[in-house]
Amino acid sequence: MSLPGHIDAELLSLDPIRESLAALPQVDVPRMRQDHLDRLQAELQQRDLGGILLYDPINVRYAKDCRNMQIWTMHNSARYCFVPAEGKAVIFDYVNCEHLSTDNQTVGETGAREGVKLEEMVRITETGCELVANYPFEDKLLS
Repeated sequence: MSLPGHIDAELLSLDPIRESLAALPQVDVPRMRQDHLDRLQAELQQRDLGGILLYDPINVRYAKDCRNMQIWTMHNSARYCFVPAEGKAVIFDYVNCEHLSTDNQTVGETGAREGVKLEEMVRITETGCELVANYPFEDKLLS
């Protein structure tokens, strides 16, 4: 029996919750990531698109399972990714966050080592993507 103003330790016990959670099936994260990539690429191929550039944090999360700082990136454009119709994706992250994708088998590379700056335009090419700032005023950008 607990006294008024005192917290009953039994009510705060997390053991029943831990037991319930332990009984749930474990998520196969690599399989989930591959399934998401396969679904996206199937849709891209069905629509005859070469790829898609995702910048909404919810879409990036689905496509690449990049879950760090979700709320912050909803208010600050700091992460986007390019998903090609075939092959692995390229994730562009904010400064010093390449490690967030190192264990993700669906990410082929991380771009923008100096950090994401969405004011710098990206050009999608047959082999991936390039920062437009690397080729200012060149004819190849107009093609």
